[in-house]
This record gives sequence, C-alpha cells and structure tokens, in this order.
Amino acid sequence: LPFRPQLTDADRALYASLDPKMTTRQAALLIRVAGEDSAVLVGQWEGFSMPVPGVPGIAGKAGVAGDKSAKRKGTKGTKGVPGRKGQPPAAGHLRLRLFPLPHGAVSDVRAAQPSDAAPANFSFLMPGGGVATARLSTGEIEAGSQLQALHGYLLGMSAAMLHVILQPKVEPTEGAAWMEGMPASSAAASSAAASGGLA
Repeated sequence: LPFRPQLTDADRALYASLDPKMTTRQAALLIRVAGEDSAVLVGQWEGFSMPVPGVPGIAGKAGVAGDKSAKRKGTKGTKGVPGRKGQPPAAGHLRLRLFPLPHGAVSDVRAAQPSDAAPANFSFLMPGGGVATARLSTGEIEAGSQLQALHGYLLGMSAAMLHVILQPKVEPTEGAAWMEGMPASSAAASSAAASGGLA
C-alpha cells in the first residue's frame, strides 16, 4: 500500500494507505471473495502505553529564627518539591478501517470493547446494506443472510489476524519499580495490561 503523504486529500478518501510514522502499529489485509478482490482492511493499534512509576516528593526544611541580641542571623527555610503521580499501563485497542473495492465508501469499523482484557466486537457494513458483527473473544459471527455471513466470516478472521499482528508485546521486568508494593493480583493484572492484554 502507498503511504498517506503519497496521496492527495481526495485520494485518501478512496484508497487505502498507511502512515509512515506508524509502520510497526499498522497493517493491511486484502479480502478476496470468490476469487475477486473485495476490500482492503487496515488495522491500527491505538492507546497503548507503558506504566510510569510515581516519584515521591521531597519535604521542605523549616527556617531557623535569628537572634538580635546574639547578633545571629536566621536561616531561610527551603521549599519542598511535590511528588509526581504514577500512571498505570494501558493495553490500547485495535482500530479498523474498511476500503471496499474497487471504489466504495470508506468506513471506520464500529468496535465495542467492554474490557481491556478481551478483544473487541467489530461491526462491518455489508455490501448492499446490513451489518455483520464479529465477536473475536468468542469466535462468533452474526449476520442477516448467508452471503453477509460469508463476508463477515472473512472480515472477522482478518480482524483477528490484525489483532494478533498489531497487539504490542512487551515482557515486563519482574520486580520493576512500578510493581513494588502492589498486591500480587494487581501486579499480575498490570503485567498483562503492559503486555497488551490477552493475545
């Protein structure tokens, strides 16, 4: 696929393209039905972030009052430094865009993700109207007709493949600073989120 800067604004609304700044977080699949090119499905992983440990504050020091009779100057106190709150990890999510071929209306695929620990449910607009929904966590396809079920199955399998390809995979270091002091269950959940959630 071409990169977005290689296309005009008008062409970007018609043709699939990739962002050159996100080559490791984007991928595209060609969907073929009955031996013919049907659509291009572009996936992009968004919202992933590693945990950031907090920084404790530094307490200030009180000043010392002077003594005129002893001709002793006072000492000015020092102001404390506020701490910084840590940030928990974020697994992020898969965003899909569907480019029907040869030149159909580009659409953002609707996604419903009730939990970061499971893949989303994706709803695709079908040729000729209607919607097919792929539930990746359960492997179910819901469609209004057999033909839509076929398209929904291919799109659902493609979405699952993009989810596996693009999901960030990070091996969290045991005993990392951001895990210290956390209950074992919370640390395990955070480790899973830091690794991008469930595969």
